[in-house]
Amino acid sequence: MRRGVYSEIGHVPVTEPTPNRWAIAAAAAKQVINMGYYELHTVDFDAQEPNPWPIPENVSKEPFPMGAGGIDPYRSYSDMFTGESLVQNNKEFIWAQPSGQVSGYTRHSFPVYYGGWGGMSVPQRVVDAYLMMDGKTIDTASQEYPYDSDVTQTMGQAKEMGPVTLKADVPKMYNNREVRFYASIGFPGRYWKMNSASDGAYMNKQFWFSNDDNSGKTGAGNNVNDYTISGYVPTKYIHDDDSWANGKGQVKGAFVVPKSFPIIRYAEVLLEYIEALNNVEGTYTASVMSADGERVETPITRDVNEMKKYFNMIRYRVGLPGPDDALYSDPEEMRKVIMNERQIELFNEGYRYFDTRRWGTYLTDDANPSNWFGLNTKKDRQQSSANTGFWELVPIDSKNIRDRIATPKQVLLPLPHNELMKTPKMAQNPGYER
Repeated sequence: MRRGVYSEIGHVPVTEPTPNRWAIAAAAAKQVINMGYYELHTVDFDAQEPNPWPIPENVSKEPFPMGAGGIDPYRSYSDMFTGESLVQNNKEFIWAQPSGQVSGYTRHSFPVYYGGWGGMSVPQRVVDAYLMMDGKTIDTASQEYPYDSDVTQTMGQAKEMGPVTLKADVPKMYNNREVRFYASIGFPGRYWKMNSASDGAYMNKQFWFSNDDNSGKTGAGNNVNDYTISGYVPTKYIHDDDSWANGKGQVKGAFVVPKSFPIIRYAEVLLEYIEALNNVEGTYTASVMSADGERVETPITRDVNEMKKYFNMIRYRVGLPGPDDALYSDPEEMRKVIMNERQIELFNEGYRYFDTRRWGTYLTDDANPSNWFGLNTKKDRQQSSANTGFWELVPIDSKNIRDRIATPKQVLLPLPHNELMKTPKMAQNPGYER
């Protein structure tokens, strides 16, 4: 585990993992759970909401945490990151702090034309990782919540889901998706409110990110490289009031809501517990420290009921059903589900870098240029133009991606030279000169 829960495993070299390491990790995570202090952040359902978030029929309506009843799934997740929820009152935050850097970071997602820096992009494979509204993947989508891979096909009718507005011209690919998709991804056609801009020219706009749109390359003006190269940007930390357009047009007093960064939050501990249990083989007695500083001997086995209990909590919080029961019988298939869940739930929180390295997928997944696709943002969206082709899914045409070479040594960082000098017998990590 990268952070959050640490346990003692003696002086065993990292190249020789102990067979009970997953049991130790599970026991340590369970000690945090047993404290009874932390809980998943939720926002109560507002009976006055004219367009409440739709809860699919296959999701339990029992009061949370036994179901998605009584909560607003979108705000329960999104408010943690946008600044709407105060860090001091959020019991999901085990360790978090207000951060001007996070507030400033959001500027990279805003187009240059709207006062941003246009420097962020999200690849198509991340967009595709998000589930449908009923918990299905895009490959197993149901008839009730279908998925359409043809980005030129639009919804044809507008939709309101709580604070989320989908206009009629939004591609069907972005319809019927789960809460965390709308809370995290700026997709073509997304409606950006930017309420604090107080000037109609810089608020309540759809961003398309195509060449011919103010949110794309054309709107970047002289900043020729400052636009999304995939057609998608991260929006997880962006509040509806946020605007960087102060001084543009008639805009005065535009602001960005203060943010906090969740260094460790309870949902990640639950995911650690689920992953560790899934990988336990046999039964072990793990020795870990309790919250009181006492050593506790905890018997650990691959307890499916425990996995379901906490996985369902994470899913119910965002209005989704838990994973299908059949998946729990196959640890390898369940591992894939857990890996995808971490990518979605913890998107843009700094975990992916470490997860892909400990899973051994960095070189084949994240670092492989063949996995980096996006929309053709150098082309126009409007079909009447001679420069059409925006909706074509293409390899991302950027030197930093196209010419990227990842080598095995990049799985580990080099040890600092001054540390090596202190310990002459310490070996440098593989691939680096001592």
